[in-house]
Amino acid sequence: MKKITTILFAGLLSIVMVNTADAQIEVGAGLVLGTGAYDGAGDVNNDIGLKVDGRYDINEQIAVGADFTFFFPKDESGVKFKLSALNLNGFYDFLNEEEFNLYGLAGLNIAFWEIEFPDVGGFFGGGSISDTEIGLNIGAGAEYVMNFGNLFGEVKYVISDLDQLVIAAGVRIPVGGN
Repeated sequence: MKKITTILFAGLLSIVMVNTADAQIEVGAGLVLGTGAYDGAGDVNNDIGLKVDGRYDINEQIAVGADFTFFFPKDESGVKFKLSALNLNGFYDFLNEEEFNLYGLAGLNIAFWEIEFPDVGGFFGGGSISDTEIGLNIGAGAEYVMNFGNLFGEVKYVISDLDQLVIAAGVRIPVGGN
């Protein structure tokens, strides 16, 4: 798994290194609302989180980006579920106006989850299980250009063993390029 993540990160970094003089780079953060990841046994309901992301505009219509989302842990009857996700996305701008940008996105989702069981004595002695799930995400978003940065909103669906609808909103700040 670490090899795959390293290869994907290296690929994304090499794309970013091409044509930096004409590029626009944005970094941002926002709030996330997820429907809860469905693990096959039920909905684990990790619904609120924080997101940090970056976007690199290759040209006026195509961009690449990465984001990391941390969902706040949920505790139900002493069982704690933790979920976070790394997304590597491609963006296609359908509408790119001076003050408004509408785009589609698709990419790779790598979800990291852990379930911690309480020590209740007897049969369960406590402990945890964890795993990594790889999936795809597809969605759409919009950016509104402000003086200080770009307000954004996104809706995407993650297709994996942890299916999830994710809605995010935040701000991205341009940090380089044209």
